[in-house]
Amino acid sequence: LIIKDNRVAGVVTNWALVSMNHNTQSCMDPNVMESKVVVSSCGHDGPFGATGVKRLQSIGMIDKVPGMKALDMNTAEDAIVKFTR
Repeated sequence: LIIKDNRVAGVVTNWALVSMNHNTQSCMDPNVMESKVVVSSCGHDGPFGATGVKRLQSIGMIDKVPGMKALDMNTAEDAIVKFTR
């Protein structure tokens, strides 16, 4: 995650590859995408899943990881509409 001014401002898309191969490849740079909005709807652990939400918890930006609600697309889509300002 990219954190600027105490908010999520983007993502690093291949950080797992960079961290796993840093000692074997010197030219592997992370792909960085800045954005006003980041939606993670995977809902499960893994390099592209709830890892980002757990990172927000570890740095104190959220109190708890809410669980796997994003995998229920009907509930998730309704929540996105309801809580989008």
